[in-house]
Amino acid sequence: MGRRDSVAVPYFSPSFTYYNKSGLFASASFSYLTSSEQQRIDLYTLSLGYHTKFNNWFAGALITKYFFNDQSYNVESELSGYGNAYLGHHFGNALNWYVDGMLSFASQPDFFISTELSHDFYLLQNELSISPTLQLNAGTQNYYNAYYTTRRYSNKRDTNSSGNGQGGNGQGSGSGNSSSIPTSIMVQSASAFQLLNVGVSMPIIYDLPHFTISLNPQIAFPLNPSSITLDGVTIKENLSNYFYWSISVNYRFFK
Repeated sequence: MGRRDSVAVPYFSPSFTYYNKSGLFASASFSYLTSSEQQRIDLYTLSLGYHTKFNNWFAGALITKYFFNDQSYNVESELSGYGNAYLGHHFGNALNWYVDGMLSFASQPDFFISTELSHDFYLLQNELSISPTLQLNAGTQNYYNAYYTTRRYSNKRDTNSSGNGQGGNGQGSGSGNSSSIPTSIMVQSASAFQLLNVGVSMPIIYDLPHFTISLNPQIAFPLNPSSITLDGVTIKENLSNYFYWSISVNYRFFK
């Protein structure tokens, strides 16, 4: 949703997924934090879902359970998981449309809606696809308030962790120094539903009989910065656009 910690969170995430012909699938994964300052398993996930296709439509639902490390500074780390349902349509070879509704599992749950438009270009006898994509994300930010009040300035945060980047309250670098921990923190209007960010990406997928190699570069344009009150002083969140990417290699045992 266009929000991040002041320290980078690079993950290496092995996963195993079983797909049944009925459309049911189950997945398990873990995410290993590969930063130079800290190296640990930061997150375990378990998922159960259903996917179906009919004509040019596709739809499905998914429930995912999170198990975060106590010292995680991932902005989703106060969530215990989420449930979501999605619907999409292929308009011939011209355009793909997708919409996703998600409800988080937390003491103060959030609701998100994401929608995207994309177009597929096929090369190398359809083995290579390139899909320029535009995405809009809207929702509430109770998760962000929980992250600030529980994780961002927590004593649990590793005091050796430091780094440069765009935090919730602006550009900066620093460490988990307990002497600077505010005693009162609140993200204002965290329950307000609003547009949170616009995303532009270009997934590149090379599909072979058993292997799929994917590269997904993305640019996020966060919107509607929050007002955050720290010990009675209210500041405006200094959001900035940023680039991030993921690469994955999938092996299918059966097809």
